[in-house]
Amino acid sequence: MSSSRLRYDPRAVANLILEMFMHYHADSPIDKAKLQSLLFLVNARHLTLYKGHSPLKGSFEATPQGPIQPSVAKSFSNTIGHIYTYRARGISLATGAQYDLDLPSDEKLNDVIRQVLCHAGALSQKHLQAMICAEGGPWHYTICKIIKREVVTTHIRDDVIEKLCSKMIISLIADE
Repeated sequence: MSSSRLRYDPRAVANLILEMFMHYHADSPIDKAKLQSLLFLVNARHLTLYKGHSPLKGSFEATPQGPIQPSVAKSFSNTIGHIYTYRARGISLATGAQYDLDLPSDEKLNDVIRQVLCHAGALSQKHLQAMICAEGGPWHYTICKIIKREVVTTHIRDDVIEKLCSKMIISLIADE
């Protein structure tokens, strides 16, 4: 199986985004909300570039604040303010001991993260949220389905992200 077909622990990908963020935007603030937004954009970009293949295990959920990846949200739930040095850790189910997560070393994933950080990393969380929650985008589509009771889950499907992510990008360009 080629590395581009692997699916990674979203907490490890979030840690990789933080590592790379510090390289590209050392002077920009990042908190757990911005990390979630960047992770969502990385997933969306990867889905569009690699024909519907998500690099992440699990899925995003539509919340009133925007899309979140639940395991990342839980890992960063105790953080307050900027998270420059905090990293998510794994927990052994057998012993309860914490361990460091291995960062993915997938060049295609690294390229996607670089692209997202170069184009969106310096944006404020307010701008990122406006883009991600834009009308017609995957989050908006899912929220509308929930409100109309047409779905019974808050999960944002990968095919919906892939199909509708261009609506998010148009929103960003329109705001400039």
